Amino acid sequence: MLTASVLLILALPVASYMVDPRTGCKKVSLLHRGDPADSKTIDGDDCGNVKQINGMWAKSKKVGGLAGAAKAAAMGAEQAATNTGDAAASAKKLGEAVGLKGKIPEGVKLAVEAAEKAGKAASKAATDLTATADTFSGKFADFANTKSLLSAGDPCDASSGISKGICGDGLACTCLAQNRGLHICMRPKLLTPPRFALKWERRGLICDSRLPGGLEVMPPPPVAASGTKVVDPRDARDAKLRQWALGTGRGFYTQYAVVHAPGGTTKGVPILAGNDVSKDKMIELVNTVQHLLREAAVDSETLTSALADSGVRILIGGKEKGAWRKHPEVKRHFTTGLGGGAPWFPSTGVQSNEPNYLLMEEIFHTIQYVAMQPLDVCMYHKAYAQAVAGKLYTTDGSADEIDGEPVPTVQADEYLAMALQRWIGSHSAPKEYHVPGNDQKLGKPTGRENLRSLDPQAFCLIAKVFRSDDTWNPRPKAHPWKTNPNRGMDVGEVASFCKPILANLAVGCPSASLRWPHSLAGIRAGNISAHML
Repeated sequence: MLTASVLLILALPVASYMVDPRTGCKKVSLLHRGDPADSKTIDGDDCGNVKQINGMWAKSKKVGGLAGAAKAAAMGAEQAATNTGDAAASAKKLGEAVGLKGKIPEGVKLAVEAAEKAGKAASKAATDLTATADTFSGKFADFANTKSLLSAGDPCDASSGISKGICGDGLACTCLAQNRGLHICMRPKLLTPPRFALKWERRGLICDSRLPGGLEVMPPPPVAASGTKVVDPRDARDAKLRQWALGTGRGFYTQYAVVHAPGGTTKGVPILAGNDVSKDKMIELVNTVQHLLREAAVDSETLTSALADSGVRILIGGKEKGAWRKHPEVKRHFTTGLGGGAPWFPSTGVQSNEPNYLLMEEIFHTIQYVAMQPLDVCMYHKAYAQAVAGKLYTTDGSADEIDGEPVPTVQADEYLAMALQRWIGSHSAPKEYHVPGNDQKLGKPTGRENLRSLDPQAFCLIAKVFRSDDTWNPRPKAHPWKTNPNRGMDVGEVASFCKPILANLAVGCPSASLRWPHSLAGIRAGNISAHML
């Protein structure tokens, strides 16, 4: 009867030794538990004994479950070995006490020996399992600490000079556009034109934004309530404008007007000129700006506000050589004049002897730098590469113009600006862009119609910014507009036509929410200072 009692003790379930009467926790249920802890579940029915299972073991439920099961098995085996050894020792001590002359009865002795052997086996198993679980934990801790690779269109930091291992398979951390200060993960050569066209790109540019020397960026002029009426800012009713004209403007600007953003008079784009520009020319150019920003724009409020928020102003220079040196911001000669602006140099300029459609082009370059986001720029760079490959576009010949203007453009910028010229009917630079403008014969194709037919990608990119039903003519009394004026296109029909084209251009490009990393306060003349976020 005693032997049977001892064997009963050894045969009891392991869990019966480990139930806490205060909490009911089953301390050794790990080998048979129904809910092993994982990286998400820390307190299971093991009552917190596996809290060392850390969330860093794994990134997913599957990995966390494997980690939890491995560690739970190791801890369970160790506890089973301990409990079996304790039970064997108790039985041995009891047998010695009740046996004859202190000897353990033979039945008890055999049971104890079997228990001790099982305990040693369990102990070895526990040691092996612990080592395996710890190795498992370490491997998956490394896995958890590994950064996820970036997807196509995601911004990436190339400042370390190491671009491998940042982006996903088949992608590279690449400069989106020279002088813009942004790298994104993209397929190699997604935006690269054919090899023969690489020699046409402007020299001296790098990815980071840079302000050339010879410029002194002035604070923006105040936005007065005078609107498109041309006034002399030096004696304006607006005290802040008057103070600016006599201080920052150094008394040079004698003509001032402003195109307000819709909805008020506190935000807008000022237009400025000195007394070397005729008032008639000033009025003509003010009307051009008014039409472009307020009437032709698809979203006038957003476009005009974006320019105004960046402090954009339009400067009109005299027609004589060296006219820009009279302006307070300009300290040296720039080969191609002032041109378009950017957030770090928001002045846009043309000379008074240049046609108003050239002013539209320079304002458009400013829109490219200030209002268009990385998605837009990526899309038109892709369209440019395809247009060059298709022999539609060549070059504007600016490759050797190093610091020829304050904000240099690249060939993709010039390509889309030339598409705008065709959109408004101009046939300027026909050797640069092989899409014709308006035919001079009435009823023949317009430049906009030619653009849609020959380069639908450029057509649709322009249609994102300007209304397709706009019939404005830059110079109504001059050819080709005099004999074959611009004709509008239905906005809804154009939107349907362009939807799949724009969707295709967006593939591989950044999301619409991504913004430029420009740091206006940090830009210094002649130095790189627009860094990655």
